[in-house]
Order: sequence, then C-alpha cells, then structure tokens
Amino acid sequence: MPAWSKYLLGGGVSEPYGICSGPDGNLWIADYSSYTRVWKMTTKGVATAYLVPPDEPMDICAGPDNNLWVTAQSYLWKITPAGVATQYASTISANGSICSGPDGNLWVADRYAGNGVWRVTPAGVATQFPFASTGLYDICVGPDNTIWATDYGGAAVWGPARGGWHVGSVALK
Repeated sequence: MPAWSKYLLGGGVSEPYGICSGPDGNLWIADYSSYTRVWKMTTKGVATAYLVPPDEPMDICAGPDNNLWVTAQSYLWKITPAGVATQYASTISANGSICSGPDGNLWVADRYAGNGVWRVTPAGVATQFPFASTGLYDICVGPDNTIWATDYGGAAVWGPARGGWHVGSVALK
C-alpha cells in the first residue's frame, strides 16, 4: 500500500465533502465550507478554485455529458471542465449525494424525509420519485446497474425490488 499525503485546499480553510474523477483527467472537489467553491486538482496536488454562486456545494460527479454535476443545499449545478457553472433543478429541496446512472441521467438523493430520489437529465430536467424515506444521503449505481441509496434516518438502504423500488415500491421508469 502506498503512503498517503495530505493536500490542503484554500490554505487549509475548506471543508471538502464530495470528490470525483473528472472527464478532463483531474480530481474535482465540492467545498461545502466556502459556500462558493469547487476545486479542480491534479493528481500531483495542484489545486485551482472555481467560484460558483453561493449554495454550499455537497457532492460532485462526472456526468454522462462530460461535465461535472454538483449538488448543493438548494440547487444542482453543471460545471464544464473549463469551470463555467450553470444552475439547474431548483425544485430539489435538499440535495445529498449524486451519481451518474446507467440510463444516461443523473440521480440525486434528497435529504428531506419522504422526498426520495430525483432523476435529472443532462438538460437539467428533474423528475422526483418520492417514497417513505426518513432522509437519504448517499446514492450509487450498484453492480446490478440499478440505483441504490442510503437512508441515514431510517437505518436502511433503498434499492430495487421486484416490480419497483424496495419498501416504497416506486417504479423508476
């Protein structure tokens, strides 16, 4: 196992939440504490800050459209590899984690109870799939190519079931 090194962002005044490998070969980091920053960092530790409108960046993923997608407190942001930010999906109430799905869309876990998950197209169109969660946080594509989410308030994991979504039986189609 290789040795680990610590790379400070913003002189150590930051609170990185999400990280992903970007389509440009760099790491991209959502900085929650700054309210306004997303970082691009080379694997050598050279970091560049990109300003986004104030909204507490939470998580970040590479999208199917070769852009970066950032969840924030109230909105979803698309950021090009050049650092240009566009706001989307203001209908999402409280973003948690985000992932790029096998269907060519983005999937967002909503942290508010009962709000479930959101499917967001690369054009920014959001569709909600509510179910009886107590508050989702993380979301991913499972080895079966379906969407899975953690319910931190309900001590559970939500995933596919025969004919729909587990427990709430909401079909994701």
